Amino acid sequence: MPIYNYRAKRKDGSEVFGVESAKDEEELSKILSAKNLTLISVREEEEEKKPSKKGLNLNIKIGGKVKLTDKMMFTRHLAVMIASGFPFDRSLDVLEHQAQNSTFKEVIGKIREDVIHGVSFSEALKKHPKVFDELYVNMVRVGEETGKLKESLDILATQMKKDHDIRGKVRGALMYPVILVCLMILIGIIMMIFVLPKFSQTFKDLNVPLPATTQFIFSIGDLMAKYFYLIPVVLFLIIFTFLRIKKTKKGKDILDKIYLKMPIFGPIIKKMNIARTARILSSLIKSGVPIVTSLKILSETLTNNVYKEVIAEASRKIQKGKTLKECLEKYENIFSYLLIQMIEVGEETGSLGEVLTDLAEFYEGEVDTTTKNLSTIIEPLMMVLIGGAVGVFAISILQPMYSIMSAIK
Repeated sequence: MPIYNYRAKRKDGSEVFGVESAKDEEELSKILSAKNLTLISVREEEEEKKPSKKGLNLNIKIGGKVKLTDKMMFTRHLAVMIASGFPFDRSLDVLEHQAQNSTFKEVIGKIREDVIHGVSFSEALKKHPKVFDELYVNMVRVGEETGKLKESLDILATQMKKDHDIRGKVRGALMYPVILVCLMILIGIIMMIFVLPKFSQTFKDLNVPLPATTQFIFSIGDLMAKYFYLIPVVLFLIIFTFLRIKKTKKGKDILDKIYLKMPIFGPIIKKMNIARTARILSSLIKSGVPIVTSLKILSETLTNNVYKEVIAEASRKIQKGKTLKECLEKYENIFSYLLIQMIEVGEETGSLGEVLTDLAEFYEGEVDTTTKNLSTIIEPLMMVLIGGAVGVFAISILQPMYSIMSAIK
């Protein structure tokens, strides 16, 4: 039976694109009429475009990782194609060939095959949770149901762009101190292995009494020089253990709480999570997703477990009749007084989506400003740390040397 790409109109005037199997165009028109749709234009799927069942492997295991920028560009381009009236399956075909990431290319191909066989776009996306999360799937579903898929995709693309920008700024701000700390550790290891043992041996030969701090540092230096080949193994075990702990729920809960209490970086992490919370929630509410469902999706989307648990609890409490402001007001330490009060205003005026958008813009600006000023805060702090480390080494070595000079006099 032929497969047709069609463009139809709802009773409210909105347009919808889809794929349907029918004996001919007349039968297709009747099928659409039964769905309260009026056929505008139709194109029969070309034979070579039909998926080959012989070559189709439905059990292909998809691995790898799809970047946020790949999904963002896919969403933006798909919205543009829909707006221009381009057939939906052909839009997916173009985007499949355009994708540079092999994993993403395969995923888009599978989605296109499902759409051609009558599966809705949202259901096709749902089969790939590692690429398209619950937020993406639900917003697409709402767009399909309301006939505003293009608008939903625009909101998603904007949300992903903001998310990408804010993550990039935080990563960029953290890169400088991380590099400095790594260099400090590397220089410290080199000093311990190659420099301190020579001083230690010299003082032993001279039979000079050493202070406790000097003995401790020299002992570590001698140990590291003797077993230097174990240092990479120890570092690997430390990193491996940290990653293993991070993957457990209890370990991640503890680490996420520590992150929020860290000096300098804690406030940035809080503002970033507040901005993401406001941005995602506003996107869902504006798309027409009910508040309870929106909060459930939000709790699955956030990466910090402290915020995930609070939002999940808020979703349960709202079902019992509480407002969002009442659910969050006891968590002022992580959500800020401003956010809670503005949410109350949004709920009272019925403009919660718009209020959350404004809050997202505000806190994204806060993160931007803070990350720009971070280097001016970090530099003096790192200088103090480096100076302190150098001072400890210097004092530990100079003390016995001073004792030698005193004995000579």
